[in-house]
Amino acid sequence: MAKFYKADDDIQEMVEKISSELGLDVLGVDFEALCVEGGKEAVSVKRASAVTEYFSKREDLVLVIYNGPMFDLIEEQDKYLWLRMAMDNVSVDTEKDKIIIGAPSFTIPVGFYEKYKDEAIRAALLQHYTLKQIEDKKKAEKEARAAKKKKKDE
Repeated sequence: MAKFYKADDDIQEMVEKISSELGLDVLGVDFEALCVEGGKEAVSVKRASAVTEYFSKREDLVLVIYNGPMFDLIEEQDKYLWLRMAMDNVSVDTEKDKIIIGAPSFTIPVGFYEKYKDEAIRAALLQHYTLKQIEDKKKAEKEARAAKKKKKDE
């Protein structure tokens, strides 16, 4: 099992700054950065368990777990970008008062990106937005059928 350590103060400050930039601090999301030695990810974001929230006496706690050895090798700007990229996956559904972790994303194989650069990103974004457009159209059609059926039943 991985061992976790208290985050360096500069990393915790970056996490708090990013939380503020994203407006998540205002929505009541509480972030705690933790360092882990090793692993396959540079940064991961996880909702704290109910037990962790109970013992820490902190509600709506989200853990930002970063790979210490990787962070030791990079510049401050890159640390910020890695943290920001991970924390961009956190949002709040204010209607349900619920923290959501996960956001639309895409994956580009490194070799494909190295060959096509910006075209690889453009193609991946086009794929994402086209799929979203089809999903939205299907949802609108379903809602229209439901409204038509409801009107017919009245």
